[in-house]
Amino acid sequence: MKNKLYLTSLYYLNDRVTGANKRFDELGKRHILANELDTYVIVQQGQRPAWCPEEKVIYIKPYNKKIERLLSWLHLSWVLLKLPKGVLYSDFQPIPLFCGFKHYHYQLIHDLRNWTEFARGGLGKLSALFQRWQLKRSHKVVTVSQYTKDDIVSKCGLLSDNVIVSYNGITDEYTELKKPKLYDLVYVATYEDRKNHLNLIKAIEQITFEIKLNLVGRDLGTLPSINKYIELSDSKNVKNINFIESIDEAGLIDLYQKKSIYYPFIP
Repeated sequence: MKNKLYLTSLYYLNDRVTGANKRFDELGKRHILANELDTYVIVQQGQRPAWCPEEKVIYIKPYNKKIERLLSWLHLSWVLLKLPKGVLYSDFQPIPLFCGFKHYHYQLIHDLRNWTEFARGGLGKLSALFQRWQLKRSHKVVTVSQYTKDDIVSKCGLLSDNVIVSYNGITDEYTELKKPKLYDLVYVATYEDRKNHLNLIKAIEQITFEIKLNLVGRDLGTLPSINKYIELSDSKNVKNINFIESIDEAGLIDLYQKKSIYYPFIP
């Protein structure tokens, strides 16, 4: 009998191309195709990934508000408690109840934002302390950079061996040299303070040679101030920034194939 693997993301949206969604898609597709583990996917209702058979999906009621998020957390905890023992890989927080003794738990975390001005929950230092307690309950923590690993070890008191770095990446189809290069840089991120769009634009403003930037993402509050800054800028590079609000997978691949990053020779 194959061991059970539960890939869990209550953040996953099957109609949106994001870094977190793409990581979940790639991990899920590879495990489903490898067929070495009895793999199940746990997502919100209506969010079944296209690559996952219906019989391999476990649904959790969706949330839109904080109280609904709490109910989803309790629902997820109850579902995991009833499932046969296996390996749980999850990016959802708070960490489900009971999973520490029922399943071997890998917790994915991208950054320690609760230690910054971008903290979630509105509880100040309590959010950071709660997250620290939560991460220490996981068997292993997976993160996307050595910087964040060092941050987790330092601020949360985890052993270095219990934190795994798994970098974000792209498949070969993104880098195939098929298209003429139309952009030097492509940045895919929602418009919010912690994504640092304005600092990127200010950096481009200082570049004396021509550089073309394409920004892809939906607005979560900072796009109006970015547009205002661009209006007041005299930089040709800034004036020529291209914006795309939404894009599908094929469009994103096409966009990546049309970008190039180069460093001009300076004697």
